[in-house]
Amino acid sequence: MVDHFETVIVESHPFFIGKYSLLFRDLLKPALQVAIGLETVHPEVLLRLNKHMTLSDFDHAVSFLISHGVSTRAFILLRPPFLSETEGIYWAKKSIDFAFRAGVSYCSVIPVRSGNGALDVLAENNYFSQPDIKSLEHVIEYGIGLKSGTVIADIWDIDRFSFCPKCLDMRKERLIKMNLNQRIYPPVNCSCSG
Repeated sequence: MVDHFETVIVESHPFFIGKYSLLFRDLLKPALQVAIGLETVHPEVLLRLNKHMTLSDFDHAVSFLISHGVSTRAFILLRPPFLSETEGIYWAKKSIDFAFRAGVSYCSVIPVRSGNGALDVLAENNYFSQPDIKSLEHVIEYGIGLKSGTVIADIWDIDRFSFCPKCLDMRKERLIKMNLNQRIYPPVNCSCSG
């Protein structure tokens, strides 16, 4: 069913990476890429996210896959719970750094969205707020500027991260262009940026 694709991407927890990953790879005609949710390198927040994964687990899984010719990508959260906007930006950048040092070739930055119940409760108790679209732009600029691999913004439902209807479409278009071309485009000028 997937023979006509260039690459098949599957998401996996580090604990499931091993010999069965290689058996699956060998069943495929297209190349295999494994996506792993790094989420954040912030030690306390990673623990509180209940991933049952350490940074060492992530590092070992990526190393195993790369040593067997399987490319990897990391999912990185922008502003997970318990972080301010500034902290969210800082730790997303640190997470991109860690992912590239581990050997991933692709980082997807995901702005954390409310609406799943648990995050809504955290928001009610002032432990979580959704990030601003400008923070996403900033993190993507940083990642692309490293020239260490592909860095993209998850733009699904991106409208919910903008507080300014005047510049939303321009910011969305800029993120799409950066995703596709891996170039940093001039920033959007808007009164909301001041």
